[in-house]
Amino acid sequence: MSLARMLLAAAVVCLGLPSDGFGGELDDLLSRVRAEGKAVAEIDRQREQRFLAETEQQAARLAQAKQELAALQESNQQLRSAYQQNRESLSVAEQALEERTVNLQSLFQAARQGAAELAALFPESLVSAQFPDRVERLRPLLDERQPPTLETLTELWMLLLQEMVESGKVTRFQTEVVGGDGLSRSAELVRIGSFSLLSQGRFLRFDEGRLYAYSRQPSVPLRQTSREFEAATAGMVPAVVDPGRGAALEILEQTPRLQERLQQGGLIGYVILTLGSLGLLIAVWRLLDTALISRRMRRQLRDPEHPSANNPLGRVLLAGQRLREQDPAHLELHLQEAALREMPRLTLAHSFLKLMAAVSPLLGLLGTVTGMILTFQAITLAGGASSGLMAEGIAQALVTTVLGLTIAIPLLFLHNLLASRSRTLIQILDQETAGLIAQGSGTGGGL
Repeated sequence: MSLARMLLAAAVVCLGLPSDGFGGELDDLLSRVRAEGKAVAEIDRQREQRFLAETEQQAARLAQAKQELAALQESNQQLRSAYQQNRESLSVAEQALEERTVNLQSLFQAARQGAAELAALFPESLVSAQFPDRVERLRPLLDERQPPTLETLTELWMLLLQEMVESGKVTRFQTEVVGGDGLSRSAELVRIGSFSLLSQGRFLRFDEGRLYAYSRQPSVPLRQTSREFEAATAGMVPAVVDPGRGAALEILEQTPRLQERLQQGGLIGYVILTLGSLGLLIAVWRLLDTALISRRMRRQLRDPEHPSANNPLGRVLLAGQRLREQDPAHLELHLQEAALREMPRLTLAHSFLKLMAAVSPLLGLLGTVTGMILTFQAITLAGGASSGLMAEGIAQALVTTVLGLTIAIPLLFLHNLLASRSRTLIQILDQETAGLIAQGSGTGGGL
């Protein structure tokens, strides 16, 4: 207890004492204060001793704490070094991870792109006719919500390898083929790589997972070659393939037939065909008739003494025999008249053929103009999107032109041939008529 507290206690005691016996009580108080002071001093001494005793322990603890602090600082330094090293290692690892991630992203993108290309190729590939489930096997790889796995990448590689291998093989397999009646029937097919599918000499097309026969097939010799190829089991055998993987056969299927081409010409096309057919029939008739007349006249030339009425020369000779007794002037006039009567028979229908040869191209030109008018009307009404109407007008324009030229060119040649033969016969007739006139006038040999 401190001195201030002791004085405070003594003052309190003095204040509470009565006035009687005040001196004794002060002595008692003083004694008590002294006793209390000694007790407090003893307590302080004990505390000081304890403090001094604990100072050594505190020093030991301080030394131990300093050692622990030094150890912790050293450990901290090591941890800082390890942290820095780990941070650098982590940075290198993150950079490597980023590079690998970029590479993997590129790989995944390339894989998805390849899968998308294969998914677009498989529905049209003839190999899918034998292996129809290949697109479904690509579905997991096409799902962008999930990263590709090793299994899906392996599947992509196997499908790509299968397409490559099967494209170079000739395979025979059994599957369903849709017939012309719309019903599916099982048939044995021969697949030539990814180029052609054959069944009983017919070429098949693969569309939306089903097989159909082309409505128009190649020529008979090509189909026969295909049948022989299907029947072969070994050796080198000729085969017919479509290098465009069905493109050529589709073009053949879409190519209009002759009747469809003629229908594209419209009314003008039919007029050209009618006139052309009539002109060709007349030309053939005149060629045959001229050939018959020519043979009879040459036979008559070999036997002029016995004229016949079945040829122009014979009829002129008969007229000369009947008029032999007349004077030369009348004889010449009558012989020239007889020869002129034979001229129309020899030049019959020449003018008509010439007219047909000239009119056919003009009709073709008329059809061309009409077709172009239809084309411009389609463009005006429906714009450039109406390709069907435009194609109709263009087809009429081109088909009528082709028909007109196709009719005019042979008619022109036939007319020229007929005119040449007729001129030859007329020349023979003129020569023989001049000979008869000369013989009648007594100035030449003649007949």
